[in-house]
Amino acid sequence: MDGAIQLLITLFLLIMLIPLGILITSYVLGGLGVQKIAQRRGAPALWRAWVPVARQQLLGELSDSMPEKQPFCRKYSWRKWYPIAGAILIGATAVMLLITVTLWFVPLFGGLLQMAVLGEEAVERLMMQLMPIQLICTMLSLLLSAAQIAYRVLEAFILYPVYCRYMKKAAMAFSICGAIFCIHSFFLFAIRNRMEEPVPPVYTTYTNVG
Repeated sequence: MDGAIQLLITLFLLIMLIPLGILITSYVLGGLGVQKIAQRRGAPALWRAWVPVARQQLLGELSDSMPEKQPFCRKYSWRKWYPIAGAILIGATAVMLLITVTLWFVPLFGGLLQMAVLGEEAVERLMMQLMPIQLICTMLSLLLSAAQIAYRVLEAFILYPVYCRYMKKAAMAFSICGAIFCIHSFFLFAIRNRMEEPVPPVYTTYTNVG
């Protein structure tokens, strides 16, 4: 039984550490990419590239300044709405994690560690008592997933003009793949040193009068 518990703890640590390592790598690369792009564009306060929510504001400013911003998006100020959406998502994720860890995971994990003392029947009763909490956590997780999907769609629209400025042919693929696989940080890092694409000329159409 002790061997099974040790195996469970080891698997849990691996499951937690691997995504954590990927998350840290993604955040660092994203910070380097955003900072470099903002520096080349002459944006102020480059430290924002490393601070959550402030990074969204900086990216929103970059997107607003791009000539490739889509006409139907020009009425929206991404420097305003992007950080608001990011703050809401970060707050909801933190609340979700807090509820899940304190009300479900800690009691369950503690019961499994004390299985030898409490007995299997006591642990089974504890798991039955935690089932309603698990159901609530599952429902909250589904709502959070829906919010994440909406946020990723918004993020794809916001970052598309930035990708167009540096890699127009791949901009659509970067926007879609970045939203689906949550890898915008890697793409921003990849384009940080690229030259800007030439801005297409704007032609004025004159109407003959008389």
